Amino acid sequence: MMRLIGLGKMGLGMARRLHRKGLEVAGYDASAEARERAREAGLAVQDTLEALANLPGKPRLFWLMGPHEVEDRVL
Repeated sequence: MMRLIGLGKMGLGMARRLHRKGLEVAGYDASAEARERAREAGLAVQDTLEALANLPGKPRLFWLMGPHEVEDRVL
């Protein structure tokens, strides 16, 4: 399962395309609105980073999308 952090315009678009291609995609975004849009798109959305990180499955691949200021805080 691919895990995406950042479900804004670019991240959500990527997640949708991956999901349409048959890949399992789970995501997180700090914005409740972005999480809701992703849920409406049929993605498995987690409400915390911890929940996203603790999803079952290995190997784990995380893809971080966002402005570098946000990425620095997430990392």
